[in-house]
Amino acid sequence: MKTQKKYVCFVGNLAAWQGVEFLIHASPLILEKCPDTHFLIVGDGVMKDKLMEIASKLELSDKFTFTGRIPYEQVPLYINAADVCVAPFINERNSKIGLSALKTYEYLACGKPIVASGISGVKDLIEASDGGISVTPEDPEQLATAVVRLLLDENTRALMGEKGRRYVVENHSWDGVARKILDICNDII
Repeated sequence: MKTQKKYVCFVGNLAAWQGVEFLIHASPLILEKCPDTHFLIVGDGVMKDKLMEIASKLELSDKFTFTGRIPYEQVPLYINAADVCVAPFINERNSKIGLSALKTYEYLACGKPIVASGISGVKDLIEASDGGISVTPEDPEQLATAVVRLLLDENTRALMGEKGRRYVVENHSWDGVARKILDICNDII
């Protein structure tokens, strides 16, 4: 029986604060339990060559696809190809660039469960949406455990994906925000 390949996807600027190297270091642990996993690293940035080098040193280059820069409108194609999406931010992320992590909203809007570092803002979104699992930043073992849990449990993946999508549509889409404002206006009148 041939097992179906699973995809773990990261989308974003390949900068140090994104923590993609922790995903690469988690990959041997993920592959140990889910050997048919492939990792999609969508985006470009100053860390790309270093990240490819880490994957090569771990002899896992064949398990990673680094797409480089792609047009923004094609990003959902990669997210939708994934089984699990990741946002393994480092601890310093908040102090460097603030709290809004657009990629987590994009993952949820596509109905994909996410595994993300439990940093302020991101952890709140995961808890409010019930659309994924938050993990300790910079901890490859915890990251791997959460990814494996989702890869092995199709029902949980689907449920988290549905909940995350519903939350984002209701609370963060233009229509959802407009409905909330309209409700407030109606309460005032």
